[in-house]
Amino acid sequence: MIVLGIDGGFSEIGWSVLRLVDGDKPECLDCGVIKTTKAKKSHHLTAAEDDFGRAQEIYRRLKEIISKYEPVFIAAESPSWCRRVNSDRKVAMFWGVLPSLIEETGLAIALRTPKQLKEEMLGKGIKGSRKNEMIEAAKHRVNGA
Repeated sequence: MIVLGIDGGFSEIGWSVLRLVDGDKPECLDCGVIKTTKAKKSHHLTAAEDDFGRAQEIYRRLKEIISKYEPVFIAAESPSWCRRVNSDRKVAMFWGVLPSLIEETGLAIALRTPKQLKEEMLGKGIKGSRKNEMIEAAKHRVNGA
């Protein structure tokens, strides 16, 4: 079974494609970061036009990954909102793109909160958890290292 994992955002969206086989360690088939950048002022776009174009880019790139690997479902971290309103608006645009993509492709989605992910991966909640611990736990699950 192939699964597409997504860590949503707007300027950077992390993704990985895993092959899961009963009883075996997951195999990472591919991974990367989709990066969108704000248009230069010389392009004479309004902020809304720029954001719209970036959302379209996210949609196209994720659709390419789905077409290439044909996952059974998408696993994603549930949206968690930032302290800055403008950042939240950008992240919300990603969360508008993802349901549209799921509707078009017919894929299911599994969502986990950051707290759930840390408890499942590390056996402890958000407090006291560090990003490098999550990275090492993920490497261990995939590589068995």
